[in-house]
Amino acid sequence: MRKPDGCAMKRRWSLLLLTLPMAMLPGFLSAQTQYSLEDLLKYSLAGNPDIEQLVSATNADRAALDEARADLLPTVKLADYSSYIGNPQAPISIAKGSVGSLPIPGVGSIPLPESNTVVVPGAENWGFDAEVQITQPLFNWGKIGSSIALHRNMVTTDGLKAKKKQDDAQTLVRADYYALYYLGKLDELLSEQKVVADQMLRVAQDSFTIGQINQSDLTEKRMKIGEIDHAIVNVKERRESVLRDLRFETGRLDLSADKVSFDAIDGKLDQRTLPDAEALTRQSLGYNNDIRLSTAAEDIYRNKVEIAESGSLLKPDFALSLRLGYMGPYLNDWKVQDDWLANITLVISAPLYDGGRSGATVAEAQAQLQQAVSQTRSAARSVSKYISESCCELDVAKQNIAYYEGRSSNAQEIEAYQKHLLEVGAGSEVDYYQKRVDVFTEQAHVIEQQIAFATQYFTLQNVTGGF
Repeated sequence: MRKPDGCAMKRRWSLLLLTLPMAMLPGFLSAQTQYSLEDLLKYSLAGNPDIEQLVSATNADRAALDEARADLLPTVKLADYSSYIGNPQAPISIAKGSVGSLPIPGVGSIPLPESNTVVVPGAENWGFDAEVQITQPLFNWGKIGSSIALHRNMVTTDGLKAKKKQDDAQTLVRADYYALYYLGKLDELLSEQKVVADQMLRVAQDSFTIGQINQSDLTEKRMKIGEIDHAIVNVKERRESVLRDLRFETGRLDLSADKVSFDAIDGKLDQRTLPDAEALTRQSLGYNNDIRLSTAAEDIYRNKVEIAESGSLLKPDFALSLRLGYMGPYLNDWKVQDDWLANITLVISAPLYDGGRSGATVAEAQAQLQQAVSQTRSAARSVSKYISESCCELDVAKQNIAYYEGRSSNAQEIEAYQKHLLEVGAGSEVDYYQKRVDVFTEQAHVIEQQIAFATQYFTLQNVTGGF
C-alpha cells in the first residue's frame, strides 16, 4: 500500500484541525443557551408588555401628582396687549383767535382763544398695555391637600399593581419550571415502563400459546400496553403545553426542555415545614397583593370623599391676587404719566346653589368608599378561604406522596420476590414482568403528586407574600 507523502499528511492535519472546532461548535452553543431558573425569572419581567403598561401608568400618575402639588404654589400670568398704529389719530386743536375776539374798551380786543389750544391730544404710534397677575391660594378646606393625597395613593396603587403582575409572572415560571422537570422524569419513567410492558406482552403471548394463561389474561396485558401508550401521549402533550407557557411567560421562543437547567430543583420541596393556616392568614393581611390593592382603593375613595366635601355649599375658597401693570404710550416715563397700576385683592369664592350637585357628589363618593371597604373585607375572606383550602390540599398531597412512595417500596419488594421465585423455577415470568410494571405505576403516582404539590406550594407562597 502506498504511503501518503508529507504534503498530503499536512493537508489531512490541517483539515482535522479545522473540522474539530466545527464539530465541537453545536455542543458549545448548546451549553451557552442553557436557561437557569434565575434566567427564566429575569426574562419573565424583562420586556413584559403588561408590566411595561403598568410602569407607563405609574409615570402618568406621578406627573399628575406633581401637577396637584403645584396647586399649592402661586400662579403667575402675563398679559400683554401692546400695539403699533401706523396712522394714529392726529391731535384736534383750536387756533388762536379762530373763535373770534372779545372787544375791551380802552384796551382793544382779546382773541378767542388767546393761544393755540389742543382739544384732543393726538394718539401715538405705540401703545403699551401689559399686566402681571399673581394668585396665591390661601385656604380651600383641604381641597388641595386631599388632591395631593389622592394622586399619591394612585401612584402607590400603580406600584402594587406592578408588583402583583411581577409576582404572578414569577409564580407561573416557578410552577412551570418544576412541572417541566417532573413531567420529564415522568416521560422517562413511562418510556421505561413501556419497554418492560412490551416484554411482558411477548411473554404473555408465549404463555397463551402453550396454555399457561387464558385469553382474558392476554387481553388484560394488551389493555395495559394501551394505557401506557395513552399515558405517554398525555404526558408529552402536558410537557409541550408547559413549554408553550414558559415561552410565552419568558419571551424565549427558542426554549426547549433540553435548554433548561434544572439545578435549582429542590427534590425535597414536599418535606418543607409550612406555617399553619392561621399564621399564613394573618401574614396575608399585610402582604397579599389583592388585599393591599383593595386597601389602597379605600384610601383613594376616602380622598375623593374629602375632595367632594370640600367643594360643598357655603364653603368659600380664599385666595390672594396681586396685579401689576402699565398702560400708556411710553415706557420711559411711566412714573411721570402715572399710567401704572398695582393692587392687591382678597378673592373669596363660595358656591351658594348648584341644584344639589355637590350633595350628590358627596353621596356618590361615600357610596364608592363603602363599596371599597366591602371589597377589602371580601378579598380578605377569599384569601383566608384559599389559604385554608391550599394548606389542606398541600397536606393531602404530602400524604399522597408518602403513601405512593410506600406502595412503590412495597411493589419493589414484591418484584424482588417474584424475581427470586423465577430464578428458583417456582415463579411465573408473566407475573414477574407484571410486578415490574406495577413498580413504575406507583412511581408515576409519586411524580404526579409532586407536580401537584409544587404548583400549589408556589401559588400559596404568592398569595401569602412568601414563607
